[in-house]
Amino acid sequence: MSLSEVYQRIARIISDLHHAPVVQNRVPDSREALAAPSFRYALLNRSGNITQTNLDAGYKERLLDQLDLAEVHLQAPRFYLVGDELVVATRFHGTGDDCWIVPLRVDDTEQILIEKSSSKGFTPSEVRLLHALLSGLSVRQSASLSGHSYETKRSQLKSLGAKLDISSQNELVRLTTLWIFNEVLERVSVAAQGSASETDFTRSFFSTHFKDQIRYFQISAGERQTIRFAEAGAATGEPVILLHGNVLPPLKPSFFEAVAERNIRLIMPIRDGFLTNQVEYIPADQQIERHALQLETLLHFLNQKSVTLLGYSTGTAYALDFAIKHPSSVNRVIFAASSYFMSKGESPVNKFMRNIRKLSRESEHGTHLLIVFYSRLLRKERDMLNTLRKAYAQCEMDSTILETICADPLGRRFFVDSYQASLSSISVDWRMSQRDVWSRLGDLKVQAEFIHGSADPLNSARLVVEFLEGNPDVSLDCIPDYGQFLLHDENSPVIERMKIQAEA
Repeated sequence: MSLSEVYQRIARIISDLHHAPVVQNRVPDSREALAAPSFRYALLNRSGNITQTNLDAGYKERLLDQLDLAEVHLQAPRFYLVGDELVVATRFHGTGDDCWIVPLRVDDTEQILIEKSSSKGFTPSEVRLLHALLSGLSVRQSASLSGHSYETKRSQLKSLGAKLDISSQNELVRLTTLWIFNEVLERVSVAAQGSASETDFTRSFFSTHFKDQIRYFQISAGERQTIRFAEAGAATGEPVILLHGNVLPPLKPSFFEAVAERNIRLIMPIRDGFLTNQVEYIPADQQIERHALQLETLLHFLNQKSVTLLGYSTGTAYALDFAIKHPSSVNRVIFAASSYFMSKGESPVNKFMRNIRKLSRESEHGTHLLIVFYSRLLRKERDMLNTLRKAYAQCEMDSTILETICADPLGRRFFVDSYQASLSSISVDWRMSQRDVWSRLGDLKVQAEFIHGSADPLNSARLVVEFLEGNPDVSLDCIPDYGQFLLHDENSPVIERMKIQAEA
């Protein structure tokens, strides 16, 4: 059976299920529709994810020849054969005249099968057999290609049927095909509609508090995920990835000007649960893993082969994790105002964090609820700012910067908006205090350096010094008089470290 015949068979099965006709021959020209700004393209990539993309000219020409978008109605998918690919086209409520098309290759669907079958108890061998059947192979051909006996594959087929309560092989293929296309259409729907509240708040935050200094973007990464990131400085400069802390540092326009002057492209990925105005429980390990995958996708999207990582405050844990997992993508990592060194001080912040650490060992979810409850008690601007003043009181420079920012009503809102709209992300960061984050430092294979304020009121510089005495390969620069605000204006000591890398 040829590849084209396989797609035709799939198209007919789906056509029957959705009562949508199959288009085999050339249909009326749709050049005007395809050229409309509202038209969107999506691809199902080899990870089984839906991503937006620009299609090359040759592919567009094939679409222009064969697609009749006038026949595509709201939430009524249509299926076309374009060359050797099966194309799904659909529209969605709430997105105007947006039309999304998904070119689908049979070989790209295995990941969806794995996900959809996880709750069915399928074995990996059964999933591979299912995928082979979907690709047009017979049971005997699948056995030959896999090196297993025909009897083994027949046994796996019977097991699949028993788990799905299906006796017919054709019905098995039919059900599997429905799984795939329902999943495809669901993912395209998510990519098309997105989360308006999250998107709007994040974009509004940047436009309000950073105005023209930051360029904000979001890309669809499938799996109901949207990667959000901001960038500043030189658009074609040396890339530096800033992994933020509980809140973004209060960066002044002069900071961005200094970054641009040094030919630095500062890229800031936004973690899940950060600036979303939504509260959800995310296990710490899952957040770390998810962020690493998103950062890997982002670097691929931006075509960045190797970058400098700058982990700031609680972002240092994410920087360490990514640098260990992807050493070929990182040429250097800087830990600024590094967190998770538990101070023995008696400040309210130290005491609170020690209690959080103790509770996290017993119940991570219970800790999340406590943090959310505590944060909601601070919804009043006055209470929030008083808490911040107490936190930074031990450092004269931090206190001065904080008061300067809060002298402006918009500056005060920066902190309140940051904390109140990032409860899920903050909860994860604080719960990670139970983990020995820095025990993995020895696994780091790239150049690493710590920059820490000697008067940091939240994370003791003394404990950082003591810890790094046992790690002679890692450099430490303790900045006199500085505290947490190592990133603020053109005098930031971190800018000079980024400059060294850029000039190198």
